[in-house]
Amino acid sequence: MQKGVLTLSFDDGYLDTYKYAIPHLDSLGIKSTFSVPVNLIGKACEKRPVLKWRDLKNLKKNGHEIASHSLYHTRKLSIDEITQSKLILENDLNTEISSFVYPYLNMIPNKEIDNAVKKNYSSSRISKNFPVFNKLVLESPFRIQGFCIMKKHSISYLSHQIDKAIKNNLWLIEVFHLVGKKNTKSAHRNKPYRFFMHIDDFKKHIAFVLSKNIKILTQKEVVLRYVN
Repeated sequence: MQKGVLTLSFDDGYLDTYKYAIPHLDSLGIKSTFSVPVNLIGKACEKRPVLKWRDLKNLKKNGHEIASHSLYHTRKLSIDEITQSKLILENDLNTEISSFVYPYLNMIPNKEIDNAVKKNYSSSRISKNFPVFNKLVLESPFRIQGFCIMKKHSISYLSHQIDKAIKNNLWLIEVFHLVGKKNTKSAHRNKPYRFFMHIDDFKKHIAFVLSKNIKILTQKEVVLRYVN
């Protein structure tokens, strides 16, 4: 019996990630969740180019889920960012946007913001810089956690997390940010960006994932199938 679920999630909408990671997934028929800060589309997020609207439409056409990542990717969210980002995406892409991904935050926000997300979306995710897993079946679709992949994480370390998800029948969300051929500097410190993965390593990791036959679903698909 097939156990465990994996979601491949890409945060911030970086153009390099779209150029390098997505074509590889498309060639394998793998769908992902791609979250974007809406008012930075075609501009830059933390000094890195963000994909354009035509790229988002191509993602949608190829079956990837588009999620809201707020308007401006700020640390302090407003209710307007939660509601307007959804409306803009739905109007421009002509599709339902049911998933919200918090920028920066690693814990559930205040009650006002939490309630606004619950009112407008079917699920939301926060992020951690260490491996976290979600139970199947989900007790709440608004308490989902993702594991941010960092350049310090080896392929063998990531493989171990996949094995753990399978062994314990858990949902692992791997959160990628910048995937490409060249890293950039951090926007917050004078060091290389921590959330980078070289495309060659990404391909090796995906090859391992496929060898394990773990179910790969988008955030939206998991919520539809596994909410209690």
